[in-house]
Amino acid sequence: MNDPRCHKEQAMLRGYAKQLTSPARRLRNLLQFQLERMILRGASSRLAVIAAIIGLVSLVGGLMAFSVTGGYEDRGSAVWWAFLRLTDPGYLGDDEGLWLRVISTIVTVLGYVLFMGSLIAIMTQWLQQTLERLEQGLTPIAENDHILILGWTSRTVPLVEQLLRSEGRLKRLTERLGRRRLRVVILAERVTNAHFQELKDQLGDLWNPNRILLRSGNPLRVEHLQRVDYLHASVIILPVSEFIGASSPDERTVKTLLTSSHSAQLPEGMTMPLMVTELFDSEHLVAARAAYPGQAEIIGTVQLIARLIAHTARNPGLSYVYNELLRQKGNEIYVRDFPEFAGRPAAELADAFDEAVLLGFTRPSTREFIPLYRADTDDRLQEGDRLALIARSFEACSPREDFGSDNGLPAAGQRPRSDEPRSRRVLILGWNNKLPSLVSEFDQYSNETTQLDIVSLIPAEERDRILYRRGATPSHVSVRQVEADFASYTEMLEAKPWTYDNIILIASDWLPSAEQADARSLLGFLVLQHALEGHSERPHLFVEAMSESNIGCFSSAGVEVEVSPDLQSHMLTQVALRRDLHWVYEEIFGASGAEVLFRRAGEIGLAGREMSFALIRREAIKTGDIALGVRRAGEAGVTLNPPRTSSWRLAENDQVLVLDVS
Repeated sequence: MNDPRCHKEQAMLRGYAKQLTSPARRLRNLLQFQLERMILRGASSRLAVIAAIIGLVSLVGGLMAFSVTGGYEDRGSAVWWAFLRLTDPGYLGDDEGLWLRVISTIVTVLGYVLFMGSLIAIMTQWLQQTLERLEQGLTPIAENDHILILGWTSRTVPLVEQLLRSEGRLKRLTERLGRRRLRVVILAERVTNAHFQELKDQLGDLWNPNRILLRSGNPLRVEHLQRVDYLHASVIILPVSEFIGASSPDERTVKTLLTSSHSAQLPEGMTMPLMVTELFDSEHLVAARAAYPGQAEIIGTVQLIARLIAHTARNPGLSYVYNELLRQKGNEIYVRDFPEFAGRPAAELADAFDEAVLLGFTRPSTREFIPLYRADTDDRLQEGDRLALIARSFEACSPREDFGSDNGLPAAGQRPRSDEPRSRRVLILGWNNKLPSLVSEFDQYSNETTQLDIVSLIPAEERDRILYRRGATPSHVSVRQVEADFASYTEMLEAKPWTYDNIILIASDWLPSAEQADARSLLGFLVLQHALEGHSERPHLFVEAMSESNIGCFSSAGVEVEVSPDLQSHMLTQVALRRDLHWVYEEIFGASGAEVLFRRAGEIGLAGREMSFALIRREAIKTGDIALGVRRAGEAGVTLNPPRTSSWRLAENDQVLVLDVS
């Protein structure tokens, strides 16, 4: 206790405490704090501070000059003299006398610092902040009938590109709305120059800053939605991101729907805009519909993509068909009004189109798509029904001028169902949110016995829990979870991939980004190719990629690649432009609707015959099928919607692409 060092430290502490509590120090701190708050208020406050300092310097300099020279009529004239020297150094040579020149020099130097330097700095900073604010898109817009995209994800730019490339559908939408041109507005979390640069790089000639607007904001906040004038949009597109960590993508979707519905009281006669969004889990569909009071098309894109993957595994070659129909690569699905056909059976119209294949018709009154030749269905067209066709353009969906009621088409029959049991072994490499839907899809085929072996680094117990929570409890499929790294050559050999009928390489959504998911898939693909070397019979390989730029990395004989984000984006954009397409997609690509598949020419009695596509279509009608195209044996692609006069001598293993509506 008597240590001199302790006494010294205590004395120092008492001195510090005294300084901190002294009135002079507190007054100085108060002045500094108030000055800081004023400066931080903005450019006008900073200018006021500089003006006060300039006034103070002019006052002091003027009074000093008045006291040392006495050459001024009054103090005001001396202060004005100091202000002129402070703001304009050109007066410096007019002064006479040592003290006056000293004061003038000091005031002039302070003028350089305060008047010129500070003023330029404040104005430059203000201008820069103003430009940054404008670039960030914080200014509210006032638009009508614009297309609004909520959120910036890896799929935002493809969404915009597909909207702009759908020139025909976009033009028809503008005509229905009575507008000359529609703008696309994007609400991103924080707009930066990187967003603009990404749009410019990927859109190329489609980029138009007057047509594409970006605004900063969070779709979970009503005031940010008002910033993009969402109540006056023609349609709102709400995509979801697969790479958002542990939380469910559907949680953010439902919350955004709720936020957008909690708006101010709508004016009389005004309705909420059409909402087009997607869900990962179909169990959330009821909650999502209840969350949004306006018209909404909520697409189960994950279930649809899972079905496309399962169909491709069962019918190798179908990915070429899906990529063409859903990625604007040639033929597309169009929905068109034909009021002149009201009251006629749709089956009579199957031969009315030379450049299109009639699939069926949509019925807006019941929000459904009804395919041709469906048993126990009245296919007589009602007022408001629209025909759905596969064609290369909207104009190609025009009926022949000489088409009449007597077209000579055979009556639609029914193909006898085959109860012959089939078995299939499928190896799935990777894990993502589509797996529960994929397992459920394989379980839909009751006449097949499927063994699914899923290889992933995610613990098997966690994957089983996810399958259970998502309702994937199969009765016709056996699921085996394998904890292994498919990017390891040793562990790949242990899986014996050459013993399977199909291998599906899934993009892993537990990685931080789509780029990393594709990088891991590419590594696994190369390891798999190495493991399959030396085996004559290779299983059919399907790869799910996350970016179109990586398709070439997976190019190999017998490998089918599908860019699922592009397919999902296409569904969203096309439904936004023509909502009837949602009902068509659900029927053709959905879980329990019509099915696109291949039939061998030998199986349906067409082998060895020279046949035009028009004749192939008529033969397909006899078994209740809609012929869509032809695939020759040994060829990778599919000739979809060929000219009616095209003819082939079909071999036993040639295939006819059909839509099975039974």
